[in-house]
Amino acid sequence: MSSASGRLLADNGAGHAGVLDARMELLGRISAGLAHDLNGPIGVMLGFAQLAREKIETGDPSAMTGIVEYLKMVESAGENARGLARDMWGFATGVTDQVSEIDFAELLETSVRLVGPTLRVAAIEPPIAGELAAQSVTGDRAMWTQALVGIMIEAPKALPGGGSLTLGLERDGERQILDISFVAAPNEPGVTAAPPSPALEWECSESTMAVVVNLGGTLSPMSGLDGGRSGLELKVPTDAYGT
Repeated sequence: MSSASGRLLADNGAGHAGVLDARMELLGRISAGLAHDLNGPIGVMLGFAQLAREKIETGDPSAMTGIVEYLKMVESAGENARGLARDMWGFATGVTDQVSEIDFAELLETSVRLVGPTLRVAAIEPPIAGELAAQSVTGDRAMWTQALVGIMIEAPKALPGGGSLTLGLERDGERQILDISFVAAPNEPGVTAAPPSPALEWECSESTMAVVVNLGGTLSPMSGLDGGRSGLELKVPTDAYGT
């Protein structure tokens, strides 16, 4: 067991059970949103499969082009559904105490895919995929994923009236850390019928804070944000667990 993971388990006094309990709680919170998102591709697959069957039953050879297009839609929806299921399974079964090289940008995007459905249910637009440059870190992938999910799933507390969540990722080579920003912004005026409300203070659970601290990271409120925004800044050591 790594020394930092050992500290996490010892400090919490609950061993692996405490870490897994916190993860199961997060799973419960994101499962409703994921089930909602799975309904979309499943509906597409059923709808276009039915249309393809109806064209086949007509016996008209000219209908083949339409059938191919329907099957492409079914295939695409199936890939989306499989991706959601794969992300959920990976989060649920991730093994802790294993240090490896991580692309933290990819890890952030995986975490966004897990939390995104829950954010959309709360009328919060998740970060756009593909906007973060790759950044290599050596650390515990399962535990960092749990920390990131735990941070972002609390965004509705900061944006009870809805809005958007954006991410920033920069490397501080001199201090060997990644600076990650999570910014909650209210809707622009006119986007919704109700006037936008400034974002509230963003707070995370004690279990999430414990994971961050024991992985050698720090999580603190961002200052100097305008436009009614609020945010959190996460500092991640690039050398496994920091010094």
